[in-house]
Amino acid sequence: MKVAVKVEDPRVMAAILSAAIANGAVRRYGSLQSDISPVPLNVKKKQDRLQKLADVPSDNRAEEVASAVSVSGLLGVCFLWNAVESLFGTNHPNDFGSDDYSWITTLVSSTSVSSIVITTVVTVFVLDNFFDVLRTGSQFLLESKAMPDSVRDRNWVLPSKDAMPLGLGSGKITGTVVAGLGRLVNVDTERECECEAAALFCAYSLGLPCFAFRPNALEAAVLMVESVQPPSAQDGKFGSALDPLWSSMGLLKVLIWLMAPVAMESSKHAQLQASDPREGSGFLQRLEQKSQLLLDASGSSSNSSSNNNNDNVISDLLRSDNPESQQEAQDLIKWAYAEADLMLRNNKPTITALTERLIGGAATVGDCIAVIEEW
Repeated sequence: MKVAVKVEDPRVMAAILSAAIANGAVRRYGSLQSDISPVPLNVKKKQDRLQKLADVPSDNRAEEVASAVSVSGLLGVCFLWNAVESLFGTNHPNDFGSDDYSWITTLVSSTSVSSIVITTVVTVFVLDNFFDVLRTGSQFLLESKAMPDSVRDRNWVLPSKDAMPLGLGSGKITGTVVAGLGRLVNVDTERECECEAAALFCAYSLGLPCFAFRPNALEAAVLMVESVQPPSAQDGKFGSALDPLWSSMGLLKVLIWLMAPVAMESSKHAQLQASDPREGSGFLQRLEQKSQLLLDASGSSSNSSSNNNNDNVISDLLRSDNPESQQEAQDLIKWAYAEADLMLRNNKPTITALTERLIGGAATVGDCIAVIEEW
C-alpha cells in the first residue's frame, strides 16, 4: 500500500476537509478527539492508570530474522554438500594410525559431517517444538495392548521438560529461529489490511491531515514539523488551515496514530509482523533531533505563557540523555498504545468494514472515507 495523502500536502488536505465539514459533507473527521484521555499532570493519577495498562508488545525481528537466515543458510550448505558428495563421491581415510579410532573412521565413512549437522538440527528442532506431543505419544504407545510386554516393562518414555538438558523441549532454543522463519515465509494480506485500516481510521478520527496506510516515524515527524511552520506565500488560501501539533495533546494524537497498527495486530496475534512497536520511540527520537527547530517555530507563532510552559514540558520529554525523560517517553508511548486499543475496540464494526474494503486491493482513500462516513 502507498501513502494515501502525502505529508507534503497536509495544509491543502486540512483546508479541503475543513470546507467539507463546514458544508456538512464530512461529520466524522476529528470526531473522536474528545474521547482521548490526556495524560494527567498529577503523577499519582498517571501512575495508577499506567500500572493497569498492558505493556507495549516487544519486538525482536532483527535477531529473529538473522537467526532464521543463519540456520537456513547452514542447512542449505549442508544439503548442497550432500548433493555434491552423491554426484562425485568422496574419499574417506581407512586408517587413522590407531585401532582405538577405528569407530571414527567407520562413522566418517558412512555418514558425512553435513548429514550429521542436518540430523542434529532437525532433531533439536523437533524435540524443542514438539516435545509434549512426542512424550504423550510415547506414553500412549507403551500403555497400548499391542505393545509387547518386554518393551512395556522397559518404560521407554521421554523424561520431563525439567530433566531435559539446556532447556530442550521448552521452545527456548529454537524459538527465535521459528519466529524468524514465520516472518520470512508468512504473507498475511488480511493482517496487513487490518493494520492499515486501524491506522487510517485513527488518523481520520483524530483530525490528522495525513492518512498513511502504514504510518512511520519519519512521516509523523515531518507532519509535526509542517504543522508549526508559518504559512508561506505559495500556500495561498490553504496556508493557515493546518492546526499546530506541537502540544501534549497533539503529540499524543500522533503517537496514537503510530501505535494503532500495533494495537490492532496484538489484539489478534501473539507475534507482530505487519506492525512495528518501535515506530513510537523512533518518532520521539526524530523529534529530539528537530526539537530546536520546533521550539523556534512554535515560539514565533505564540508567545503566551501556556505555550511556553508546553514547550518546556515537551522539550524535557525529548531529552534522551535524561533517564527520567526516557521513562516519561516510554510511559507516553504506553499511554498512546492503550488509547489506540480502546479506540479500535469501541469502533470494531467500522474497522472490520474498512479491512474488507482494503482486502479487495482496489480501494482508494475516498472509498475508505466513504466507509467511515457511512456514505
